[in-house]
Amino acid sequence: ILSYRPAPVQISYLGFPGPAALPEVDYVLADSYVLPPELEPYFTEKPLRMPHCFQINDRQREVGPQPTRTSCGLPEAGFVFCSFNGNYKFSEEMFAVWMRILRRVPDSVLWLVADNPWAQQNLLRQAEQQGIDSARVLFAQRVGPAEYLARYQAADLFLDTFPFNAGTTASDALWAGLPLLTCSGRTFASRMAGSLLLAVDLPELITDSLAAYEEKAVSLAHDRGRIEGMKRQLKTNRDTCRLFDSPGFVRDLEALLKSIAPGAATHRPPDDLPMRLPPLARAAAPPQLQNYRSPAVWGLANPSRFYQLIDEALTLTVPGQYLGDNLISWGKSNSMFEDKGFVAAWERNIQSDVDRSIVWRRFILACAAYHCSQLAGDFVECGVYRGSGIKTVIDYFGKDSFSKGFWGYDTFDDDPAMGKAFDGQQVGVFAEVQRRFEGYDQVRLVKGFLPQSLIGNAPARICYLHLDLNNVEGEIAILDHLFERVVAGGIIIIEDHERSGNFRDQKAAEDAWLEQRQYKIFPLPTGQGLVLKR
Repeated sequence: ILSYRPAPVQISYLGFPGPAALPEVDYVLADSYVLPPELEPYFTEKPLRMPHCFQINDRQREVGPQPTRTSCGLPEAGFVFCSFNGNYKFSEEMFAVWMRILRRVPDSVLWLVADNPWAQQNLLRQAEQQGIDSARVLFAQRVGPAEYLARYQAADLFLDTFPFNAGTTASDALWAGLPLLTCSGRTFASRMAGSLLLAVDLPELITDSLAAYEEKAVSLAHDRGRIEGMKRQLKTNRDTCRLFDSPGFVRDLEALLKSIAPGAATHRPPDDLPMRLPPLARAAAPPQLQNYRSPAVWGLANPSRFYQLIDEALTLTVPGQYLGDNLISWGKSNSMFEDKGFVAAWERNIQSDVDRSIVWRRFILACAAYHCSQLAGDFVECGVYRGSGIKTVIDYFGKDSFSKGFWGYDTFDDDPAMGKAFDGQQVGVFAEVQRRFEGYDQVRLVKGFLPQSLIGNAPARICYLHLDLNNVEGEIAILDHLFERVVAGGIIIIEDHERSGNFRDQKAAEDAWLEQRQYKIFPLPTGQGLVLKR
């Protein structure tokens, strides 16, 4: 999405503390500590430096009552080091430093967050291997925000991680009044906590090597008066220090944004960089769909049904085989019917392109149908064949719950003009499809040529139009007849929207027809095309 440059100026902030290496990202929001001039050559983005600290904070967070150490499972006496960072930030080197600190401060414990039982067991085993009684490594279970912040008040010193510092967790500790010791390196991620400490006027807690970090931790543990003085400073200055001055941060950020808005074109990458995607057309071109699995794309008022559909599909798949998910199939319990190809694909679970295409189409039809069911208008399918698409849609909702009309047009099994079967079809298909839809009062099957069958015999408003013909003339004629009847927000699904082979001319004609009306066809992973009408 960023490579399409949907915004004239694009800025990286918080989500990834490092260079994105995308030429379309113009700036990175930083400060002079997390991104000093000497690191600037390693960033593809131009630094946009806040005057004090890069991190925004909520200064209205509630801190619960200070708990007793006993209630937290801590010893009442002794020094409590804590590190509530995610366990994945604990490197072997960092943990070894902590064990040496515990060894040099005999009455101390290390208090960590319980991420998962496997990490907990591994950390305790590692402590024992380094000669530290595992009883000195304690774990806190996760709790609500106010209680979580209150816990920091039971500790004496927060031990930061390296080379990936605490970010939000560091500001949590400082907001709750707990001093934090960090080690700064040569990367954005290893300098975050140092920036926060400067913004609370505690630069003495920043070290530049793990050896200095270890010495500082031991020294502080033997100087209770100094620790208590830092705690008092944090509590006294909390509402006035730069780190928690949220209104001031907003003013500074707005000033920076205003300064770059007029000169958006001044920091653009050269045109010869590799792997540049073509820019998204602007002017009259409509927005292009980017991700059909996003509820925002479908415009759902209540996405719970959409999520239910995706979750159901994912539980029935072999992961990692196709487009990251390989959805082998939403429809096992809902829409197999007499569709032998679909049944075979499910039972064999063979990872072939044919099988994948069958089940992906069921999934896409169901997603599109859920979106369209919230709009005015009926469902239309031009090119019914044996009716599996219609059954997929209606049975997903339940035929007694599907209140809309569903119009199905096809020649089915013969040429009405000549009164005989034609090549590629089987006699009796129409009767078979009629039997399949016995009791489906909302389904109207229309047998005859297209588009002739549509004249005087089509719904006035359409929310869902599914085209599945094998000729250019028929599909263009259907678009001529029905496109204006598709309501705003309605979906058109075009089968065989291929870039090569037998359907290349069909795709070119459809693309040209819709482009004249300023629409883009979104290619789906099954070789289908999708249009979302404005």
